[in-house]
Amino acid sequence: MHGVRRGTGERRARKGQGRKVALGVLVALALLLPASAGARTSRDDVSRLQAELNRAAAEYNAALSRYEGLQRRTELARARAAESRARYEAVARNIRLRARRAYEAGASDFLEALLLAPDLTAVLNRLAWLNRIAQGDAASLAELRKAASEWGAAQKDLEASLGRERAALERAEALRKKLEEKLEKARIALAAEASRPRTVRPARVRITGNMACPVAGPHAFSNDWGAPRSGHRHQGTDIFAPYGTPAVAITSGYIKYLKSGGSGGIMLWLWGDDGNEYFYAHLSGYAPGTSVGRRVGTGEVVAYVGNSGNARGSSPHLHFEIHPGGGAPVNPYPVLVQIC
Repeated sequence: MHGVRRGTGERRARKGQGRKVALGVLVALALLLPASAGARTSRDDVSRLQAELNRAAAEYNAALSRYEGLQRRTELARARAAESRARYEAVARNIRLRARRAYEAGASDFLEALLLAPDLTAVLNRLAWLNRIAQGDAASLAELRKAASEWGAAQKDLEASLGRERAALERAEALRKKLEEKLEKARIALAAEASRPRTVRPARVRITGNMACPVAGPHAFSNDWGAPRSGHRHQGTDIFAPYGTPAVAITSGYIKYLKSGGSGGIMLWLWGDDGNEYFYAHLSGYAPGTSVGRRVGTGEVVAYVGNSGNARGSSPHLHFEIHPGGGAPVNPYPVLVQIC
């Protein structure tokens, strides 16, 4: 059951409110742009600011993807090193076993074989036996040298992979801090502007048509659909924002499901009146009154950005997905570009 649609009058009122809040966002974001006294804000200014934030997100996502990929390579290198070591140890054990058996069997060299042989036939048989042992030992030693060489090469590859992984992690951390600093500056500027008396107060919800940007405040995102993430491919868009930034309903609908725990941390599913399902993850908490079955309007606060679940310790963000008709997810980036 998708809930009851609101009346025409209320939809018109929301459209009027959307135009006001869009103007408010233009005013607020303009504070973050260098401008001379008396300069007027333009949509191009706001676009440039958002592009700057999104570039920072793209750099961080690229560095994070490289780190995730190197982690996988390191795991493979570690497995190869372990396999090479196991082969070396197996060959070494076999050589030790052959040496012990030869010692226990007696006649361990050519001279002893001749001295202990009772007749010529026995001498020939003993020499053939010793020759087989010598050939086996030579093959085992060659195999041991090969196993040792492979083990050494695998270990060297592992150490190099670990070095690349550490360097990638350091770069990702540096870019993460850079992104968070930019977002924090934007948050402070917006908070300062919101405290100033104005005829039209700056709003943080950006509404385009009948859809709202799911993060109501300074944010940054890039096209990270399909990027490597902890052994799987990313199936959404991470929208970075300061911790606690409001997450709002992208469209009108009702809260379908709430869950806390697992890799997604604090999660929310919104069933939109447009027939699509929207998934919010890694939240820091729900907004007061958010509950299963509750109807919400476009741009209504439903939760707050965080880093719960397997995002703990990373930059706060909203993991956002779109499921057309409630089916498999599709890349939400093109939609977010239009509304955020």
